[in-house]
Amino acid sequence: MTGLLYGLARLCVRRRFYVLGVWLVVTIALVVVSHRLGENTNDNLSLPGTDSQRATKALEKSFPDQANGTSPIVLHVSHGKLTDADNAQAIEQAAKGVAKEPNVASVVSPLSPQGAAALSKDKTTGYLSVTLAVPPGELSVDDVHTIIDGANPAKAAGIEVQTGGQLGQKVSKPATESSELIGIAAAAVILAMTFGTVVSMLIPLLNAIVALLATLAIIRLLGHVTTVPTVAPTLATMIGLGVGIDYALFIVTRHFRGIREGLAIDESIARAAATSGGPCSSLAAPSRSR
Repeated sequence: MTGLLYGLARLCVRRRFYVLGVWLVVTIALVVVSHRLGENTNDNLSLPGTDSQRATKALEKSFPDQANGTSPIVLHVSHGKLTDADNAQAIEQAAKGVAKEPNVASVVSPLSPQGAAALSKDKTTGYLSVTLAVPPGELSVDDVHTIIDGANPAKAAGIEVQTGGQLGQKVSKPATESSELIGIAAAAVILAMTFGTVVSMLIPLLNAIVALLATLAIIRLLGHVTTVPTVAPTLATMIGLGVGIDYALFIVTRHFRGIREGLAIDESIARAAATSGGPCSSLAAPSRSR
C-alpha cells in the first residue's frame, strides 16, 4: 500500500494544477447536483435480533394500531379557552384535516371524551393525539409537513399550534453551524501555534472543508438510491472535520520533517503521503516492487 500511495502522490505532485482543478470541479458539481435533488434521508431502519426490533414486532402483532406510536399536535390560546365556541369549531376542523391524511391512522381531539386527559385544567392548552398509519421512518419531511398542515384551521383561528413527538423530531433541525465554526476556529488557532505560519495552518483546514463538502453531497445523492438515516450528515460532519484535519496535519508535519532533512519538495510530499499515519520512524523511500 505504501508503494501505491507513493506513486499516486508523485503523480499528483507532478500534475498538481490538474489534480486541484479536477477536485474543485468534481466537488462543485457534486454540491450543485445534490442541492438540486434535495435531501432525502430516511430513518426506516431495522436491526434484526435487537431488543428494540423484537419489541416493535410484538407491538405490530398485538397492538397494530399503536405500533407506530403517537405524536401530539399541541394547541394553546393566550386568551379565552379552547372550549370556546370559535376555538372548539376550529379544533374540530383541524382534527378532521389531520385525520384525512393517508399516513394518519387516527386523531383524538382534546375536546372529545376519549381525549379529555389531553386538555389542561384551565382549558387553555391541549393536544391532538395523532396515531400514524406507517412507521415514522417511512415519512419524508414533506409528508410530515402535509400532516401538520392539516391543523391549519386551528392556526387560522388564532390558536398557537406546535408539533412534538416523532412528527416534531422529523421537521426539527437542530442548528449545529455555530459548534462547527467554533471547532474550526479552535483548530485554526492550534494549527497556527503548531506550524507558526498561516499558510501551513490553512492547508489542513481547507483540505478537511473541501473533503467534507464532497462527502455531504455524496450522502445527499445516496439518499435517493438507498436508505440514509437523518443522523448521517451530522456524523459525517463531526468525523470528516476531525479525521480530515488530523490526517492533513500528519502529512504536513511529515513533509516539514522531510524538508528539514534535505529532501526535495516533490520527494518530501510523496514520502509524507505514503508514510503518514503509520509507525514510520524514518523517511526512507518506500520500496517498490519491480
